[in-house]
Amino acid sequence: MYETVTRGLSAAGVSGKVLGVTRFADPWGVIFGAEASEDMSDQPAVDAGSTYLHLVTEGVCYLRAGGHHAETLEAGDVVVVPGDVPHILSNHPEGRALPLPRALDRNAALLQTHRGHATGLASLHYTQAAPADPALFAGMPELLILPTGDPDLPDALSLLVRLIQSELASSADRQLLSRVMEPLLAQAIAAWLTLADTDPAPSWLRVVHDPVLCKALARMFEAPGAQWSVTILAATTGLSRAAFSRRFAEAAGETPMAFLNRCRLAQAGRQVAARTASIEDCARTHGYSNAAAFSRAFRRLFGYAPSQLKAPRKLRPSPLPATPAPQAPQPPVDAALPPSFMADAVERF
Repeated sequence: MYETVTRGLSAAGVSGKVLGVTRFADPWGVIFGAEASEDMSDQPAVDAGSTYLHLVTEGVCYLRAGGHHAETLEAGDVVVVPGDVPHILSNHPEGRALPLPRALDRNAALLQTHRGHATGLASLHYTQAAPADPALFAGMPELLILPTGDPDLPDALSLLVRLIQSELASSADRQLLSRVMEPLLAQAIAAWLTLADTDPAPSWLRVVHDPVLCKALARMFEAPGAQWSVTILAATTGLSRAAFSRRFAEAAGETPMAFLNRCRLAQAGRQVAARTASIEDCARTHGYSNAAAFSRAFRRLFGYAPSQLKAPRKLRPSPLPATPAPQAPQPPVDAALPPSFMADAVERF
């Protein structure tokens, strides 16, 4: 299952960035999501194609997201927050929060003299390369918490968490830590699917959850440009053509060939955007007879031509920073969550 999830994320152009690996001195609070804009009156739209992952490496902290009550997290717990949804991690269930850069600056000063309790936190942000699939994480729960103390948790995830904790304790090599943490999202999703009592919502993840359909999905991810047909794909599962088509459509929410076509077009589009292949080459390697047929199919699915992915991006020049006028110190910004969800702050920085 892990291998198929990994291939699926890779096929979707998902890559992760380590936002921070930090020991936070009490009191602390960090807001993530929707770019954690400090101008809460103008929050950016949620990016459904991205997701956050947090690993508590030591200590205890609290998570608030959406309409959920504060969740207690302990060392070794893994949290996945699909989408760019605003959420808070803090040392107190009702503590105030700062965007990560400001929280890190404040924490660096605190650690100079801090001798009390601290919490270790590793945070990663995963995004998709264009053209992104906004439904990539649609089958996941709004908030996924995987407690490391759960005896049913797959050994692979538990071992990876312990390895990361060990590396954090013994190594200052951030590049090495990034490589060690790279499989975390795929391992977390695979663990969730393994533990799930019921099927996820219709999506590619529900197909992964089906051990029979997963065989065909793995083949699609391995060679999306192969000359697949429903009959050939059904043969990889041992199902009849009709049974395979019906079962796949119920799980994925679309037919096998529609799913395959979308995967092909998205992967080809990313190759065009990365300038690793021409539109003509992408058309041939992804099952299309010529560039014109590929371009028409791409436009129907994404609403624009693949040639637009090759256009140089227009970069807006950054304005020169103005010299700020002296100001009195400002309190930290409250979290970008609905007012009904955020209680009055009890921690005052």
